[in-house]
Amino acid sequence: MEQMRKVVFLGTLLLFISFANVFVSNRESVTIYKSSLEQDYKYWSRLVNIEPTYRDGYVILAQIERQRGNTASADRYAAIARAIEDGSVYGKNVLGTKTEEK
Repeated sequence: MEQMRKVVFLGTLLLFISFANVFVSNRESVTIYKSSLEQDYKYWSRLVNIEPTYRDGYVILAQIERQRGNTASADRYAAIARAIEDGSVYGKNVLGTKTEEK
């Protein structure tokens, strides 16, 4: 009977540890993901500040801002990218403008 209690206790302990490990690792991955988006945002913002006509930089910033949930900022970056190369097939396909080809 004593051995059975030890087995149940150890089984319960291992189950608790595995659940705690899953919870902690999920929190760490979310933190790393957010941190990575922050770093990416800083990198690309510096890049477009250095080269303000770099369209792809604004496209990437728009994508990063959408992932961060900042839709107004994402729309602003997408508009800047469109203005740099207005009417291009790239702008229509990647940035989501649905205008007809001429």
